[in-house]
Amino acid sequence: MESVSATAGIYDLVAKIRIRTLVKGYENIIQKLEGIEGIEKIQWQSILKEWENI
Repeated sequence: MESVSATAGIYDLVAKIRIRTLVKGYENIIQKLEGIEGIEKIQWQSILKEWENI
């Protein structure tokens, strides 16, 4: 896991995860998250391009 951020607004937290293969990584992560009591909804977003030190 790269980072986890607590947020204000409609999302409670954002987890940034770096994976090599989208499908297999997605399936593993979603299965683990679904097993955590209290998680009601999961929304997956893929980062297509990222910039640092701009």
